[in-house]
Amino acid sequence: ALRPIRRDDLKAAAEIVYRSHVGSVDAALNLTYSTPATCRTFVDTLVAHLFATTCVDRSRVYARGTSSGGTMANSVGCARSDVFRATSVKAASGAGAPCGNTAVWILHNQDDDTVNVSAGQTLRDGWLATNGCNASASPYSPTPCVKYDGCLAPYPVVWCSPEQGGHNPDPSIVDT
Repeated sequence: ALRPIRRDDLKAAAEIVYRSHVGSVDAALNLTYSTPATCRTFVDTLVAHLFATTCVDRSRVYARGTSSGGTMANSVGCARSDVFRATSVKAASGAGAPCGNTAVWILHNQDDDTVNVSAGQTLRDGWLATNGCNASASPYSPTPCVKYDGCLAPYPVVWCSPEQGGHNPDPSIVDT
């Protein structure tokens, strides 16, 4: 079932809807999802349902995920850039091209032994091309993040790659 969460620490009221894992059946929306295409269908249905039944600021819809959830967040951010303002992808793989433009925050630990950091670098490089960014980057908070220069406005690409942490993103970076 869908689990809405309300977070008191957000500046404005927000509703966060998430799935616990891929490969489940959602009885309420009668959808099975286990592949990128079926995940996008699920997200399309979910977003349409939320837009129809709740008050949503459509300019502030984000996709966020870790590991396979990060791959899904990347997939829907790429394929549905007209819906998602930005994506936050952690310890995941996927491509950043060809896609529509969206802002992207990517976190991938260098010593990740589940999804090699090279997969995150490939994902980053695809988004750099999609968002028209330069190869140069400037330090960005929190350390060790960088924000790439020259990206099309308003589609920045932020890359964070701590040396350690394995397949567990650092909460101090993730929740920034």
